Amino acid sequence: MYEEIPKGPLRHGAALVLALLLCTTAALAAEPVQRSLIPVGHTVGVKLFARGVVVVKLPEGGTPARTCGLKTGDVIVECGGEAVTSTEQFQSLLQKNGTDATALEIKRQGSPLTLSVEPERNEQGVCCIGAWIRDSMAGIGTVTYYDPKDGKAKNLVGMDPMDIRKSGVAMSFVPEDRLGMGLVGSMGMTGNMMLRSWRKGASIFLDRKNPEALAQRIWQELEVVTPSTNFPVRRMSGGNVQKVLVGREIAQQPSVLMTAYAVRGLDINTSYTIYNLLTEQKMKGVAVVYVGEDLDVLLELCDRIVVLCGGQVSGVVDGRKTNKLEVGALMTRVEGGKADE
Repeated sequence: MYEEIPKGPLRHGAALVLALLLCTTAALAAEPVQRSLIPVGHTVGVKLFARGVVVVKLPEGGTPARTCGLKTGDVIVECGGEAVTSTEQFQSLLQKNGTDATALEIKRQGSPLTLSVEPERNEQGVCCIGAWIRDSMAGIGTVTYYDPKDGKAKNLVGMDPMDIRKSGVAMSFVPEDRLGMGLVGSMGMTGNMMLRSWRKGASIFLDRKNPEALAQRIWQELEVVTPSTNFPVRRMSGGNVQKVLVGREIAQQPSVLMTAYAVRGLDINTSYTIYNLLTEQKMKGVAVVYVGEDLDVLLELCDRIVVLCGGQVSGVVDGRKTNKLEVGALMTRVEGGKADE
């Protein structure tokens, strides 16, 4: 039972840049707020693994992965004594070793561990371990949350979104595909606001008052060009669709805001509106993760830049001290770098 998770935008392309807008000075200077996660490294640890595959889900039942002790969030770095670099290569190693017991070198919460797994053959005769995996650089190796109350560590990889929020981490996400993943094109602004608040209702009837108020505020403050808040968003321009999406996500008061190509295809005025919104969140102490490829923008906005090349981490640089020559050199370093934290 082997299934490969679609790799997404970070896997493809010669070189992509992942920029982390983590403003430590602004967070320290800001007034205290009721947040469990602050972007100064005290309550959250994010580790990107340059090699290996990460276990993202284990199905029910007695699969070889469960039997050997694999857990969600484990990063498999070696199989049968050979380094694992991708899901395809890991699958080929399983076929090479067959159904014999195979040693797996993994990293769990950053600590090395050795397990022994006995693969089984599926209906197609392919050896598998019964786990859903993906390249570690197609996502995050580990995301460790440290509870500020007792200091206990918790790995967030593989957790349900609601459980993550209950842990004190409020996340918002602005995806690359605005209408495919971010908004429902046939619905208006009010309906799309409800996608984030429908659970808050106290009765069997949906509350439209608060979503309508939020839609009206975004309409006015971000100057969204639309005849009404019930006008289908798919009939808006790309810039106005992005304003609606970013405005909704920021209104959730996140502690972590993730964006993927937030200004792709937008006009210059709308692009600067989005840049200003992200910078405003950074200055409020929100950890902003910005995925982009415009070096001029990255150098202007970012405090720390993680450069990816060939699906691996090439380096981490200070956005306030680096230049395009250094970042460009890292973008062409095809051998990648070591694990960075």
